[in-house]
Amino acid sequence: NTYCAQVYRGNQGGIVFSILCIDDDSETHDYLNLIIPGNCCLESIRDMAGLQDIPRLEPDLAFLDIDFCMGSGRRLLSWLREALHPVPIIILSHSQEVTGVVSCLKEGAADYLVKPISRQLLLGKIGSIGKIRPPERFFRTELDLVLGFGRNVSRFRSIAMQFGTTGACCLVTGETGSGKYQLAQQLHAQVFSDAGRGYSEGLRDRFLPWSPRGQGLESQERGLFGTTGSSHVRGVIDGLDGGTLMIEDAECLHPDIQLRLATILERGFMDYGQSGRRVPVRLRLILSSAKCNSAELITSVFCRKLSGEVARKRMDLRSLRDRQTDLIAIAWYFMEMVIRYMPDISCRSFSPPAMEKIFAYPWPGNLPEMRQCISEACFRAQGREILADDLVLPSLSI
Repeated sequence: NTYCAQVYRGNQGGIVFSILCIDDDSETHDYLNLIIPGNCCLESIRDMAGLQDIPRLEPDLAFLDIDFCMGSGRRLLSWLREALHPVPIIILSHSQEVTGVVSCLKEGAADYLVKPISRQLLLGKIGSIGKIRPPERFFRTELDLVLGFGRNVSRFRSIAMQFGTTGACCLVTGETGSGKYQLAQQLHAQVFSDAGRGYSEGLRDRFLPWSPRGQGLESQERGLFGTTGSSHVRGVIDGLDGGTLMIEDAECLHPDIQLRLATILERGFMDYGQSGRRVPVRLRLILSSAKCNSAELITSVFCRKLSGEVARKRMDLRSLRDRQTDLIAIAWYFMEMVIRYMPDISCRSFSPPAMEKIFAYPWPGNLPEMRQCISEACFRAQGREILADDLVLPSLSI
């Protein structure tokens, strides 16, 4: 039976690296399928009839079992070199015979691996022979992109569980462009996910950002709480009804406003001044700041009621210059986003000099700057790799 299967691992429409495996041993295909990086595509041929599909394939790397179909692998090597040129071909075999190894290398094989093959060795060959280093950890969602794979992941889950209740409050800190807005949206979305209880509790699925920057006490008070009397003005809190309020630039909040917010969260209602009207308030509050990234700053900026609450539920987002181990995965994520919407773009990976350039740049604009840079590089690239010259980075000479 002919078997030529494609196993896609990664975001749809964004295959970055294609691997062809020619082997009549099903265990080899299953093993590769388990360990190849998330941004790779595995194409499998398990018998002679499947070889007819090779002309239509465009792999970046090929594995050939020397014992394929009763020893046909050695005879196939020369033909594959012509059919797949210039794709590197790695020989797989159970034999460690030196003459066999030398013979295959003389006939043009890029390397010779003896079964069983270790995971680290195989991934290393995929990276070095293919002239790319696929990220060991691959970002699949915007949340992965913002949080990375460190301590923030468990921290997010912990805060998200607490955030589902009315009156919850948390603080998200980080430089401009580090993903505070995206994280706040994800925290809100968790309440209305399958595991959340937002709909069952009658909460309103509404996310509203607001900033006090450049406003005095009266403007902030009017903007948040509104006014009563003949010139009634609705504030942003009025009508949230269980929604989420994100206050950006929270360090600009006036102390009196902070105290009133803390009181509303504690009591669950809002008093309208001299009118004596008492309005129930249900909201979740997310404060975001680019400055309050330590306990000392939180205490000095926020009133005691708020600082005690947010100090326990604070998430600090790191800048890109502090996320060196994530840079490859982030760059790949942005490239895949472009490929997903523009599948005709030719690039599918980064050249080593391009990756060196990405590592050397400090990325002061963080995620938005890298997104813009990688998107533009995808359109400039002429081949399957993004080259160093395709990456136009300001104020950088390397």
